[in-house]
Amino acid sequence: MATATGNTSNKLVRHFGFWTLLFYGVGDILGAGIYALIGKVAKTSGTQLWMSFGVALGVVVLTALSYAELCGRYPKSGGVSHFSDKAFKKKWLSFISGWLLLCTSIFSMATISRSFVGYIHSLGVDVPGWILIGGFLLILGLINLRGIKESSGVNILSTTVEVAGLAFVIFAALYYLNGDVPTVVTATEIQWNGILEGAALAFFAFIGFEDIANVAEEVKEPEKNLPRAIISAVAITGVIYLVVSWLAVQVVEPAVLAESNAALAVVVKTAGFEGLVSYFAIFALFAITNTCLLNAVTASRLLYGMSEENLIPSQFSKVHPKFKTPHVAVVAVAILAYTMTFVGDLRELAGTTSLLILLVFTITNLSLTKIKLGEKTKTGTFSVPVFIPIAGFLINIAFMFFIPGKGKGLVLVILLVGFICYWLVSRKTKSQPG
Repeated sequence: MATATGNTSNKLVRHFGFWTLLFYGVGDILGAGIYALIGKVAKTSGTQLWMSFGVALGVVVLTALSYAELCGRYPKSGGVSHFSDKAFKKKWLSFISGWLLLCTSIFSMATISRSFVGYIHSLGVDVPGWILIGGFLLILGLINLRGIKESSGVNILSTTVEVAGLAFVIFAALYYLNGDVPTVVTATEIQWNGILEGAALAFFAFIGFEDIANVAEEVKEPEKNLPRAIISAVAITGVIYLVVSWLAVQVVEPAVLAESNAALAVVVKTAGFEGLVSYFAIFALFAITNTCLLNAVTASRLLYGMSEENLIPSQFSKVHPKFKTPHVAVVAVAILAYTMTFVGDLRELAGTTSLLILLVFTITNLSLTKIKLGEKTKTGTFSVPVFIPIAGFLINIAFMFFIPGKGKGLVLVILLVGFICYWLVSRKTKSQPG
C-alpha cells in the first residue's frame, strides 16, 4: 500500500509471517514484567500471588479479543489511533489515543531501562546509570533503524533465551518440591483487596500484545495472522505466568520475594542452584533488552502511522531509502525514552505505564463497541460478541482504581500535554495553504 503522498518508496516491508509475529508478541509480553515485578506483586497478594496474575490475565483477555477483531478489520499501522478514527472520526480522539499509546511505550522503555541498570550493577559493573541507559537505548535505536528483519532476528533470539530462563525457574522449583522439603505455603483466607492490588501491578507484565497492531503493515496476510498471533501470544504467556507465580510461593515466602529486586533469582537460589544465580541475570538482561526493543519498534511505527493519518507532522512518516524504516520516528522515540527514565522510581514508572495502557484499552474497547453496533462484521475476519468489548471497557475503568503509586497525577499531566500538542498541530495544519 502506498502512502498518502503516493511515493511508493515510502513503504514498509511485509516481513512478518505468523510464527515470526507470534515470537514478536510473546517476546513483547514475556519479559521485563515477570522478571522485574513478581516480587512487588507478592508484597500485596502474598500466597495468592498466582491469583493476582490470574485476575490480570482475565482483564487482559477481554481487550486482547477486541484487538484481535479490530486488527482483522483494519490491519494498518497506528493501532488504537486508527481504530478510534474508524469508530468516531474525531481527529482529537485519534490523536489523544495515539498519544497515550506512544507515552505507554515510552514509559515502558523508561521502566525497563531502569531495570537494565539494576541488573548490570548486580553483575559488578560500576558505570553511572545515565551512561548505561544512554548506551543501551542507542544500541536498540540502531537495531530498530537497521530494519524490521534485524529487529525480528534479535527478538527471536532474545525470546528463546527468556523463555529458557523461565523454564529453568520452573524446573528448579519442581526439583525442589520433589525433594523431602515442605512447601512454604500455608492455607490462608483469600484477601481480595490484596489480590486486586497485586493484579494491578501484575497487569504490567501482560502489556505488549497491543504492540502487534502497530506492525500491521509489515505483516503478511494481516487479516488472518494478526488475530491469531494476538490470541496465541496472550494464551502462551498467561499459562507461563500462572505456573511461575504459583511455583514461586511454593518455594519462597512471599515476604522474602517482596524484599528482592530479582525475585526469580531468589527462587532459583532457594531451590538449590545457588551456583547458577549469577548467570540468571543474563536471562533477565535478554528479557529486558527484548521488551525494550519491541517497545521502540512499536512507538516508532505508531508515530509513522499517526503521521500517515495526518495527525502529526509528515516528517514522522519519512522512510529511510535504504533500510525502509521510519528513521525520524526511530530517533525521536530514543530521545523521549532517555528523557523519561529520570522521572520517578521503578514502581512509579510501572504504575504510570499501567494507567496509560488501561486508558488505551478503554478507548479500544469503546471503539469496537461503537463499530459493532453500527457496522456488520467483514466476512472471513475474526469476530467477538458485542458484550466482550463492553465488559472490557467497564473492567478496565474499574481496574484503574487499584493501580498503586502516584501515577494518576502524572497521567493527568500527560493528557494535558497531549491536548496542547493536538491544539498546536491542528493550528499549524489549518494555517497551511490548500
